[in-house]
Amino acid sequence: MADALTQIEDAFRARIKAAVPGLKRVLTPEELPVKDAHLPAAVVGLGNELIHDYLVGEPGDRIIERHQQVDVIVVLDEGREDFKAASRALTNQVRAALADPRALGIEVEDVRLVSSQPQTFQSEKGSQGGFLLAFLVQYVSPENDPATIFPRQ
Repeated sequence: MADALTQIEDAFRARIKAAVPGLKRVLTPEELPVKDAHLPAAVVGLGNELIHDYLVGEPGDRIIERHQQVDVIVVLDEGREDFKAASRALTNQVRAALADPRALGIEVEDVRLVSSQPQTFQSEKGSQGGFLLAFLVQYVSPENDPATIFPRQ
């Protein structure tokens, strides 16, 4: 079984791919800039672990509530006539797809959108743009095995 962060990243990619049919690809940050043939696309990558709280147990054997940032970038060709409307529509579809943590199919406690910002990227043929969505994923794991996600309570 994959570690917790890989499970979270993979679950985000799978959920977006299944729930947002207007996207041609769901990619990794290493695939930026997105090839024109793959637009519109979403790029999913991990941010920082922002905070964690010790819930119960003795040092070394405690249960920890973790909060991991996951960034989703919705990318389109800025040259499109309907760029603003299309980028907002796809962004709203991504937000809706990730609104229910149970839809991810893994045992996370919560998923919250914490930031949404317009973005512009340079590509070989011009500009790409869209929105950077930052989500905060809350899950529980043992202190001595942070790669494991405990079941939702």
